[in-house]
Amino acid sequence: MDLLKCFGYRLNGKGEYVYQSTESHDQMIKRENAANEFQNFYNDLKKIKEGSLDGFEDFIIVIFLFKSLKFEFELIFLNLEFI
Repeated sequence: MDLLKCFGYRLNGKGEYVYQSTESHDQMIKRENAANEFQNFYNDLKKIKEGSLDGFEDFIIVIFLFKSLKFEFELIFLNLEFI
């Protein structure tokens, strides 16, 4: 559920995730970047399912994208914690 924090959701005292709006330009950019990275990853997964990514090279690219996306989300999450 840490991924939700990248999009501006926080746990309330009841254990539910609620959206926390922001006026911070930096936070808006970070959330937009997180959404774009997630969309790119989702599109690549969709291509794999449809069979439009062919061969081992494409598989390696997707694995690399997944690992870099995970790393970027971790960085975004760390940045959000310090705000």
